[in-house]
Amino acid sequence: MASDSTPESRERSIPVRPFGATVYALLVVAGAGAMAWYLRASATGFHWSDLLFFLVMIAVTEALPIDMPGVRGTVSVSFAMCYSAAVLFGPLFGGLLTAVGSIGRRELSGRVPFIEVMFNRAQLFIAAATGGLVFSILWNGNASPGSMQFVLSVLGGGVAYFVANMLAFSGYLALSTETPILEILGGVRWAIPSYMGLLPIAYLNVAVYDTVGMLGVIVFLLPLMVGRYAFKMYRELREVFISTISALAAALEARDPHTSGHAERVSRHAVRVGQEMGLDRERVDLLEYVAILHDIGKIGIPDHILQKPGAFTESEWALMKRHSCIGAGILQRIKQLETGSEWVRHHHERYDGRGYPDGLSGEGIALEARILAAVDSLDAMMSERPYKKAMTVGQARREIIRCSGTQFDPRVVEALLRIIDEEGIEDGYPDGEVAEADEGVRAAASGETNGGAASP
Repeated sequence: MASDSTPESRERSIPVRPFGATVYALLVVAGAGAMAWYLRASATGFHWSDLLFFLVMIAVTEALPIDMPGVRGTVSVSFAMCYSAAVLFGPLFGGLLTAVGSIGRRELSGRVPFIEVMFNRAQLFIAAATGGLVFSILWNGNASPGSMQFVLSVLGGGVAYFVANMLAFSGYLALSTETPILEILGGVRWAIPSYMGLLPIAYLNVAVYDTVGMLGVIVFLLPLMVGRYAFKMYRELREVFISTISALAAALEARDPHTSGHAERVSRHAVRVGQEMGLDRERVDLLEYVAILHDIGKIGIPDHILQKPGAFTESEWALMKRHSCIGAGILQRIKQLETGSEWVRHHHERYDGRGYPDGLSGEGIALEARILAAVDSLDAMMSERPYKKAMTVGQARREIIRCSGTQFDPRVVEALLRIIDEEGIEDGYPDGEVAEADEGVRAAASGETNGGAASP
């Protein structure tokens, strides 16, 4: 894993690199230098042709990196070659071959800042050298490549390599993006099975090179490319999934000019609140997807009701309230989102039990549904309607506080207020933009909102 802050990504996410990230990177570089100095005495002689061959193999397998989903960085299948070098040539040469051979095109082209190039070289050196060092300690030079001790030594060193790489990489990203490290670690967890799957190839590389030589290692490039294809397919399938659910939300919004951008904003706010409340990465990811589709049930509501500019009649309001159940039924048919169907069904429940459709209250409502209820209402209040003006941030904040403990979970409100006060939440509401028509406000004309805040 390597950090990959292109100019474009820096402009979007971290215009100025935090001082702590720079200090951390420099410490890692210094640590790599100290480690190399310490290991110099243990280096033994090897043919330059062997070292050059593995340098080329590492460069070939590193040549096609894959962007990591949800995290600013890349991953490649060069791990097997890098770790093989650390096992065969020792921690010092293995670390140096990894640091030099894994330089990518983006780094060479100047698209990655120099400090991050140095950090990447240093942390990859440390990871490979750590793996080689742990292997040599466990192996102790006595076991043959076919023995169980040798196999366990390769496994132990490989795990050490991966952990060192993951921790160094995650630490830098956490500091540079000012994101909790546990969230970063959650974002890279998907790579664990893939990396562990490359360990047997590293072992076979070592065994084959010891008996057959360079030709045997070249043969194992094929399974490595298959591994890369698996990485790439995971990434692409994830993107297709997100694009599909976004398209479903866009199809719903296309039915009504007052729905533009609502699903995207609710999803963005829900993710921020979920992170603030300490939800793990898996739950936050699911919350993001479900929030995009939280109003998908409105696809079953007739246009004349959905687009009605005035107050609902009693029968129209009863029909509109069915959208949460319809939406839950749709999500139950999507395996990846099935767990979130309950959140969609209950995102109009109230903390005091006066919501719909089931009249749940307090902790009986899933936390994710309580988050959706708050951010959904916030977006409604801050969005322009044909029949009302958008609230300012201050007005919406006061309304959220007023409804804490009645309509909204107080813990969710606290997290949402921290985000509003510390980060701001005005982005996404340009002049003239209109969001979803708010049936909660329209029902208020008939006195049917139980004194709550606007809730689409």
